Amino acid sequence: FPTLLTPVDDQPPATIITWPKRGLPMKLGKGGTLEVRGTSTDDYQITSVTVNGVKAKDLDYNFTEWSVKLSGLKPGMLKLTAQATDESGNKEKTPHVIMISVVE
Repeated sequence: FPTLLTPVDDQPPATIITWPKRGLPMKLGKGGTLEVRGTSTDDYQITSVTVNGVKAKDLDYNFTEWSVKLSGLKPGMLKLTAQATDESGNKEKTPHVIMISVVE
């Protein structure tokens, strides 16, 4: 019987920020906090999602839903960058980036 192929995970995960919505002004919470939510997908296990370098919490299996609370933010324009990494070390090559307006 021939040996079956051994798949290699060489594809990075993909991430989308679902909240806040681009173009909507967002109010900061106490201490300049803002909750960011999103979704990620990969054909293997995702090990982490970060937003602006802060690790997100997995809310559902394999980061299909995630959330992170950013703190110490100030009013003005804010660039949010979400990026995922899978268990093979593949890091998202084109992180999801949005610009939002933050108000007090």
